[in-house]
Amino acid sequence: LFQGPRFRHTYVGIGDDNNDLNTNNTDVSLVFALPNFFYTNQPLYIVPSFSLHLWDGPDGSDGSTGADLPGSAYSGFIDLGWNSDPNQMFSTELGVRVGAFTDFDTFNNESVRVLGKALANFRVAPTSTLKGGVYYLDRNKIKLVPAGGLLYQPNPYTRMDIFFPQPKFSRYWRTLGTHDVWWYIAGDYGGGSWTVKRAGGAEDSVDVNEIQAVVGAEWGYSDMIR
Repeated sequence: LFQGPRFRHTYVGIGDDNNDLNTNNTDVSLVFALPNFFYTNQPLYIVPSFSLHLWDGPDGSDGSTGADLPGSAYSGFIDLGWNSDPNQMFSTELGVRVGAFTDFDTFNNESVRVLGKALANFRVAPTSTLKGGVYYLDRNKIKLVPAGGLLYQPNPYTRMDIFFPQPKFSRYWRTLGTHDVWWYIAGDYGGGSWTVKRAGGAEDSVDVNEIQAVVGAEWGYSDMIR
């Protein structure tokens, strides 16, 4: 039932100008799995999570951008995810996220958001799978984005997600005990939406939209991360 905790920290930096935004995001999750969900032989994943977002900039005090942000915001949410058997020719990936996204100085109906994804997969070869569907982001201006691409795994040690909006190249490095360590290069349409209190005291809902280029490392149980 309990799959273990997950921890992730991401730094996204641009520069030191007053109009630049630098962020430190820390995410902590607990992963649970209900096996054989509705007799499908596949688990339903339930993942309660909490994230701390530390923002440095933009200043906005001179009124040039109107984008003043508080020093921090929070995301508390629960993920539900289910995939059909990935070894079949046709499979699906479904996910829903429900949570509160706020700086905790303000809370209203815009603080609660529902996100989701729905993907259909078609295995065209033992090493290649076509994927297509939609991501529902529930941001202030952008609600729905198309998703699609190709997953290519030429061997158990290499994974290429040629996929919009989250392309990723992963490569196995080494095994430490029961854990595999992989390095990766990835892209992402990052950010999110939060309700915040502006410097002048007014409540507002803000979007942070990021086009990310990411270099990182990840590790986990060998039979799961592969």
